[in-house]
Amino acid sequence: MSARDAARLRYTTLAHGALEVLDPLPPEAIGEALDALALPAAPRILDLGCGKGALLIAAVERLGGEGRGIDLNPAFVAAGRALVAAHGLADRVALELGEVRADALEAGAWDLVLCVGARPLGRTLEENLTALARLLRPGGAVLLGEGYWRRAPDPDYLALLGAGPEEMPSRAELDTLAVPGRLRVRRVIEASTASWDAYEGAYLANMLAFCAAHPEDPDAAAFEARARGWYAAYERWGRDTLGFALVALS
Repeated sequence: MSARDAARLRYTTLAHGALEVLDPLPPEAIGEALDALALPAAPRILDLGCGKGALLIAAVERLGGEGRGIDLNPAFVAAGRALVAAHGLADRVALELGEVRADALEAGAWDLVLCVGARPLGRTLEENLTALARLLRPGGAVLLGEGYWRRAPDPDYLALLGAGPEEMPSRAELDTLAVPGRLRVRRVIEASTASWDAYEGAYLANMLAFCAAHPEDPDAAAFEARARGWYAAYERWGRDTLGFALVALS
C-alpha cells in the first residue's frame, strides 16, 4: 500500500469514528429496500466494500442466511468483526480484508449483492452494475448505494471533489437503471437532508475531536484543515447539490 493510500485510509477511519453505517442513509433504509425484493429463504449475501459490515449484518438478521463482506480498510474490518460477534452472527457472517477482485468472486452464486458507496467492479455506474449482475443466481437482487446530482454541480464544487459532472447520475437516471433481462429498479430510498446533516456533522466532529486530543500527531493539522474545508463545501454547495440513495434492483 502506498503512503498516499495509507493516509487516505487513516483519514476516513478517524473521520468515521464510532459510526457503524459509513454513509448518510437513514437507519430504516436497508429494511425498506429489502422489503421491495422477493428473495429466497436463507439467502447467500455478498457485500463489496462492506466497511464495518453494518448493512450486511442488518440484511442477514432480517433475511436469515449467511453473508460475506470484503473491505480493504483493516480498521473497518476489525471493527466489523467485533460488531458481527456482538450480534451473535460469527457463524453466519464473515468479513474479509482485501481488495475486491472480480476473478476472486463466484459468478452466479449469490442471492443478494450489496455495493454501497463504491464501484469496485467497474469505472462507471453501468459497468459496475453489469458486473454485479453476473454474480447473481437466477432471481437474485442488488442493493446499490450511489451518489447523484440533485442539481447541476458548480464548477468550483467539482474542482474540490476532483470529479466531473458525468461521474454521477441525476436523480431521474437512478429510476431507469437496469441490466436488460436481469435487473430493474424496484425501490429508491434517498438520504434526507437531516440524515446528510447528521452524517456530515459527525464526520467533522470525529476528526476535530481526534485532532484536539492529539495535537502532536504529524497528520493533525492537515487532517483538521481538510475536514473543515470539506464541511464548509458541504454547507456552501453539497447540501443542495449532492444526493445519496439506496437502489433496490431485481
